[in-house]
Amino acid sequence: MALTGNTSILIVSIGFLIISIFTQNVPYHKWVKVTQKWYGKKWVICQEISMERLFFVLASISGGLAVVLGAFGAHTLKGRIEPELLTAFDTGVRYHMYHAVALLAVARARLSGARLQSAAAWLFLAGMALFSGSLYALSLTGVRWLGGITPLGGLAFILGWLCLALAGWKK
Repeated sequence: MALTGNTSILIVSIGFLIISIFTQNVPYHKWVKVTQKWYGKKWVICQEISMERLFFVLASISGGLAVVLGAFGAHTLKGRIEPELLTAFDTGVRYHMYHAVALLAVARARLSGARLQSAAAWLFLAGMALFSGSLYALSLTGVRWLGGITPLGGLAFILGWLCLALAGWKK
């Protein structure tokens, strides 16, 4: 039995979920810090969260959004737009989900290269916005010049993977 793309994504997602449950949560930046700051005429409570927590939340939201967009493409767009545009939309959803799962891994990883790890996460987010976002916009509007933005997102993905490799290599 051959695995389909969606089945593979599900298996990888479950794997990362299991890893995150059984690994100890060691942040690569300080955890929540609540302070009070004086702004003008009142005290304002400021909350700073760790990058690990931020990336975990953004990855979770991004993964959920990829599922919603995948369902939208499969159930609403099919038959309403050209097959070529539907394929582009599907490609955007796949890369969106791949990198949402990768962002979860970055959030949970305990690497010594914290700055590179953080850079990888931001590059994955930028890649999702540029690569997948441009494919979504191209598919929904049919405006072909939007396809010119897609390689910038691909470059962000590549740089993110390189930063992640360097973060893992660093002692």
